[in-house]
Amino acid sequence: MSAIHYSPKKTLQLLAISSLLFTLSGCFGESLCNEYNALPTYDQNNDDSTDYNIQVIGDSILAYHEITCKSVGHRLGLKINEQVLIKPITGAKLREISKQYVPPKPNTDYELVIIDGGVNDLIADENPGTPEDIACNCNGDLNHNACLQEVEDITQQMSNIIDDVQTTSSATVALIAYYPPEDDESFVGACFPYIDQLNERYRQLANLDASIELIETYGAGFPIIQKTSPLGKDNYHPTPDGSEQLAFLIQQQLEL
Repeated sequence: MSAIHYSPKKTLQLLAISSLLFTLSGCFGESLCNEYNALPTYDQNNDDSTDYNIQVIGDSILAYHEITCKSVGHRLGLKINEQVLIKPITGAKLREISKQYVPPKPNTDYELVIIDGGVNDLIADENPGTPEDIACNCNGDLNHNACLQEVEDITQQMSNIIDDVQTTSSATVALIAYYPPEDDESFVGACFPYIDQLNERYRQLANLDASIELIETYGAGFPIIQKTSPLGKDNYHPTPDGSEQLAFLIQQQLEL
């Protein structure tokens, strides 16, 4: 077989591509997908298809590192030795998160549905629609009264999502509290006082319903969730280690 010869320009292009791929592999880190895909799955109703005991829905806090199977849901699956139905999407607001939920098939059920959401609704710089007249926009031209109203609206939307889950499943619902940023130069900027009010509303939902659990993520005795800055000043989304920390907190607090 004859050797393949490239022009100097083509060689430089190939070297540039190789360098880029090497750099990206360093950013993403080693994949855990082989290990995750080897985890057990279950067929609850004997229809020769995969069923899940745990489903995860939400936003980027739960979606980050999905490409390397290091998201919170993947990490949790690796900890408890079973695959998890993972549906979170980066940038999702509550109206999108409500559409992520997949009801159990006939003669099947979930044991646990893990949910987060609300931060993208709070930081939106657009008019979110009825009943708000203006956006909260807490990471920009903040309007205090609009933010307070948005917290209440998000709480109601989350309550509606939980109702949808409870209508179709006997699963425990685990709401994930948002943790604070390290400083205002982050993805959430100066929004955390309102995010923390949202956390408190979620605690109230959990206190009123024994089938709802609030997963605490910060405070005295809690580890600081490791955060990442892949694109500019993020300083909020979890690193791969941060996702593992969140999975550990879920496992620990729910005694999985």
